[in-house]
Amino acid sequence: MQARRKTRLYIVLAVLAGLGLTVSLT
Repeated sequence: MQARRKTRLYIVLAVLAGLGLTVSLT
């Protein structure tokens, strides 16, 4: 049961995507 791990992974990916968008817009 690695549901927590997967959720955490998606959260990290979402944060990285947000940072990437911010850098691109800047």
